Amino acid sequence: MTDLATLQAQVNYLMTRCDNLASRGSTDIPGTPRQVTGTSFTNMSAAFPVAGGEPSDATVYRLVAWGDLTVPAASAQIARWCVAAYSLNGDTGTPLAWTGVGGAPLAQYLNTGFTWTLLVTVGILTSGASGAMRTALAGNLAQYQSNLGNVVGGVANSFPLAGADISDISVDTTASTTVALQAKWGGSSSGQRIRCFGSTFERIG
Repeated sequence: MTDLATLQAQVNYLMTRCDNLASRGSTDIPGTPRQVTGTSFTNMSAAFPVAGGEPSDATVYRLVAWGDLTVPAASAQIARWCVAAYSLNGDTGTPLAWTGVGGAPLAQYLNTGFTWTLLVTVGILTSGASGAMRTALAGNLAQYQSNLGNVVGGVANSFPLAGADISDISVDTTASTTVALQAKWGGSSSGQRIRCFGSTFERIG
C-alpha cells in the first residue's frame, strides 16, 4: 500500500510534468505586426515566459520568428538581431554576436524588400542559481524580385544569418524569465523597417 508522502510526491511530479508540457508549445500571431524602425534593440517576437525552476540540465528552448524588412531609398543601415533571455540581450550582459545583413551596409540594396525567418535556440547547460546557458541564432534573408513579390521562386538574392555564443553565459534558472528575438538598425534612415508577422516557442528537451 502506497503511503501518503509517496502519493503526494507522485502528484507533485505529475503537476510539474503538466506545467512543462503546457510550456512546450506557444504561438503568437499579432493582429498588427511588431515593427522596429530605430536603433535600440526591441522585441520582434513575443516575449515567451519561462517559469523559475522549470529548466533542468540540458533543457533546450526553440523560438521561430518570421517577417519582412525594408531597406529605404535614401540610406541603408545594417539590420541586427539578437536573443533576449535571462540577463542576455542586445544591450547588456554578453549579447549574441549579431550578423549584419549581407555583412556590410546595404548601399547596393536601396529601396529593396526582404523576407526573413530566424530560429533561436536557448540551451540550458546546467540549471540552478549558478546555471549556464548558450544561445544560437540561424536563418535566412531573401530579397524580393520586384515583379514576383513573395511568390515562391521570386528570390533574387538570399543571405544566411547566423551567430552563436562562444562561451557559457551565467544564468539563474530559479528565477523566471522570458525568451524573445530582438532587432534594431545600426543607424537611422527614413523608411527603414523590420516587421515580425509571427513567432512560435517550444521546449524541446
